[in-house]
Parts: sequence; structure tokens; C-alpha cells
Amino acid sequence: MSQPVEKNEVILENEFGRAVYTPLAGASLRSLAIWTDEEELELLTGGIGPFDPRELPPGMGCFIMAPWPNRIRDGLFDHEGRKYFLPVNAPPHAIHGTVAKSPFRVDSATPLSARFSTGLGTDWPFEGALTIDVALEGASLVQTMEIVAADESFPAGFGWHPWFKRNLGSEDATIQAQVEARWKLDLNMTPTGQTAQPTGVLDLTIPSTPEVGSLDDCFRIRSESETLLTWPEIELSITSSPELSHLQVYTPAESFCIEPQTCAVNAFQLAARGIADTGIAIVEPGRPLKATTRWAWSSR
Repeated sequence: MSQPVEKNEVILENEFGRAVYTPLAGASLRSLAIWTDEEELELLTGGIGPFDPRELPPGMGCFIMAPWPNRIRDGLFDHEGRKYFLPVNAPPHAIHGTVAKSPFRVDSATPLSARFSTGLGTDWPFEGALTIDVALEGASLVQTMEIVAADESFPAGFGWHPWFKRNLGSEDATIQAQVEARWKLDLNMTPTGQTAQPTGVLDLTIPSTPEVGSLDDCFRIRSESETLLTWPEIELSITSSPELSHLQVYTPAESFCIEPQTCAVNAFQLAARGIADTGIAIVEPGRPLKATTRWAWSSR
């Protein structure tokens, strides 16, 4: 039975951990706590309460980026011969989609799973809907997102934007990801359309601890490969379905943002220029975009 949208929190919990979602704040993952033999470890920055379930402050938790992930230059894109404009909320870009602060409906909730849904907002020029299914399955959190079109096609992409804690109490984590190519960026952090083989600090196939401010880059990754975030206390494995072909990695102070996403930054414009392998999807009535990411953990 559906529950009212006014539900402030949805808590999933089992013997391995606890995930707290806030439907009124973009169905964001506010806390991901892991049980070990010795202690409880919070993986997300700002995840230790109390907190306002109506708001996700910047730099905390994990929010949803849809119907596009990261940046669209000048908020402009073309589709089927028409130009569309989006609010430029991080000049010169439209950033992070339209639903990150939207209230979501709680369609179902049990102690181990939940479903959330919402429209795509008035800033998006097409009618559609977004559904998120989440579940605790043993020592893993499985999250599935789906975008559907109502009556006409549109370009689409999505992703997750977690702020993982850089340090859980002892030493900083290391990152390892099976990156295959990096999108080159201009001075405005917009992909040029060219890619390069990741080298040096950008070669995430080699486990490393990136310095603060060293990365804000979008990579194509090997399909269904494992991305590892390893602290001395635990290891977190991020494995996603083939639709999540890209990974944004951002290293601000205190956090690591390891962002599974279906397409490149500014993918709509890149694809319109004939650039290949952007990951862009065209959603049509009866042909949704759907993808799953599994975050599994183990003590070390």
C-alpha cells in the first residue's frame, strides 16, 4: 500500500547495516551505516544525525542527478531539430538535473526495501517520471533508477552523487576503478569531445589516495567492472549495470565523490556534435532508461 509523501524518513536495516532515505529531500540517501564486529561506521559525510529530513545540505549524503548527470554547458541542448533551454544554476552550466531537491512519493516501504517516485519538474521541458527502487540485500545496498517518457521522446541520463567520507577514523581511503578513457576538459570544466588514456594521478586502475582538489573528472569505465573504495576499516565495492558506463570522480576536502552515471558530462551536446560513446539515451514511451548500482561492503 502506498504511503503519504509526508513520510520524513525511510529506514532500511538488517544485521549488516542501515540506510536512511529522506523522500522530501530528493529521495536522497542521508546515511549509510555499516556494522563491524567492533563498531558502527558511517560512510557518508554528514550522515551522523540528527538532521533535517526536508533538506540535504551541500557536501553531504548522496543525491540523485536526473534527467541528466553533472553539467550541461549554458543549459542548452537540441532534440529532433528544436532547441531547449534549462536554468543555468552553476554558471556557465545547468548542473545536477531537476530532482535533487524535489519531494518524492513513497510508493512502498518495508524494513528492507522501498520505492520512491516523482515527476521530472517544471524546469524539464518534457513530461516524464522517475522511479527509484532501493533494497538492503545482505551486506550490500542495491539501488535501481528508471526514467520513463510520457508522450514524446527526450534525451536522458542519470547518476548517483555520494559524498563518501575520506577518513573513517584512522587513514584516508584508496580508490581503484577500471577506467578506460578520460574526457578532456576545457577551462570551464566542459568536455571538449576528445578523450585520453588516463595517466598519472588520473590512472585509477592503480589503487591510490588522491589529494584534495586533484580530481573532478569524468571517465568511461569497463562495463560492469568493480570500483573499490578501501579504508583501513572496511572495503566498499561499487558494481553497476552496463548502462552506467561512466564514473565521475571528485576529491573535495573531507570527501570522495565516486559517482556512477549513465553518460558523460555534457553528453547531450557532445552527442549532437556526432561524438561517439557519450552514453546518451533517448527515452521514448515504452522504452525507459533503467540502471542498477550495487554497493557491497566487507570488514578488513
